Amino acid sequence: MKLRLNDGIELFYTIDDFTDPWTEPETVVMHHGMAKSHKMWFGWVPIIARHYRVIRFDMRGMGLSDVSGPDHAWTLDSFTADLKEFADKMELDKFHLIGETVGGSISMNYSINNQERLRSLTVATSPTNFDSHHKESADLIDREGINVWVEESIGRRLDPQIVDPAYIRWYAEQMKATPAHVV
Repeated sequence: MKLRLNDGIELFYTIDDFTDPWTEPETVVMHHGMAKSHKMWFGWVPIIARHYRVIRFDMRGMGLSDVSGPDHAWTLDSFTADLKEFADKMELDKFHLIGETVGGSISMNYSINNQERLRSLTVATSPTNFDSHHKESADLIDREGINVWVEESIGRRLDPQIVDPAYIRWYAEQMKATPAHVV
């Protein structure tokens, strides 16, 4: 499904709800990280969606969502504004928010001014500030492209000693699908 933001950009989202049909489940919004998509949460859905209504969406410029041009302000605050508008348009008065990596940073930023709307906030491996490592990543993407950045950084994301190589390849391909100017 798609939800149109006020600036015309459409965000893709999907709802997974395997709760008992006579109940009124609470909602969990799952926010993926940079250069990823709603698909990253696939392993979580069977467990969480049995007890909660789960909404997974693709951030602007990622997955199946529309891509803004390079002149768009690709900032923590602009992604946070997208999350707020998404929650508003989905009429989510109170919900649980789960974010990973930059999705968690966006979720923390959202919580500062919207804590009354959150039942809980869960973040995983999310930076609270963006150090020189992020500048180095941006420079690498500018110089050599997103594919090189993904290949050089994948070992920090997934340990090849314990993670299935097929999953690592799938994960990397998901990330490589993101336009470089978005990252």
